[in-house]
Amino acid sequence: MRRVGLSTVRRAALARATFDEVNDPYMVDHIEAKTQEQLEEELGYNKKYPDYTDEYNKHRQHVVFGENLQPFIAQNSFVAPCATLVGMVEVWHEASIWYRVTIKAENKLVRIGYMTNIQDGTVIEEVPEELGPDHDGSVMIGNQVTVGHGCYLRACTIEDNCLIGMGSILNTGSYVEHGSILGAHSVLRPFQRIPHGQVWVGNPARYLRDVSDEELTRIEKGAEKYSQASHEHCDATYLQPMELYREAEEKGYCVGHVESEGVIANLKSIRDKLRSKFSSITKE
Repeated sequence: MRRVGLSTVRRAALARATFDEVNDPYMVDHIEAKTQEQLEEELGYNKKYPDYTDEYNKHRQHVVFGENLQPFIAQNSFVAPCATLVGMVEVWHEASIWYRVTIKAENKLVRIGYMTNIQDGTVIEEVPEELGPDHDGSVMIGNQVTVGHGCYLRACTIEDNCLIGMGSILNTGSYVEHGSILGAHSVLRPFQRIPHGQVWVGNPARYLRDVSDEELTRIEKGAEKYSQASHEHCDATYLQPMELYREAEEKGYCVGHVESEGVIANLKSIRDKLRSKFSSITKE
């Protein structure tokens, strides 16, 4: 309220300001201004910022990496529009990948099991090198697993019916056996293993107690709840694919895989012109 009052008083003072009599010390340095509009502009009252609009969002939900590494998404699963899946990512039936999730499978497989939910802001990635005779660096997440918000998973394994608390970190080679819980903001060290049916917490994570039957039931119901919610979000964010292509083509954008020889030739011509123009500028 005080800030608004001062702004109003200052504006009123500007309206009454004359060049012969200036009582505001701050205005002495601005005596050369001739109009109220110029004074307001110098003081920043009517400063305008240019509007920023991006006509074409370059974000891609599914990114094909290399020749054959492309995401596989089951038809009744949900991937949020702003999530990013790169390379060989498998999303099984009823699974849900929520907003701002990034999954990178540029070299090895990342598998998201049945009715598993990966919540907002989580990052999952594999590693290119083999970690042992039975671990090739992939990420395997089982069925009905809940991974909370803002987690980081790297070349790890999570078996069925597990709960990973928000903000947790699973380092390279870590392993969570089925029916286990990792508390929020906990950290599993490389190759650390949580046995079946246990609750671990802390940094580094340590055993706390065994998982109760009530908690196991809650994990299953939580997975079902997220699966139902994902269907609602899928319906709410669905866009007709042909409408998107038509809008992009009207703006002159090239969408998807280019197969037309004429389009490719046109793109190459534009590229060559830009290169020659750039080279001439650099020579000058």
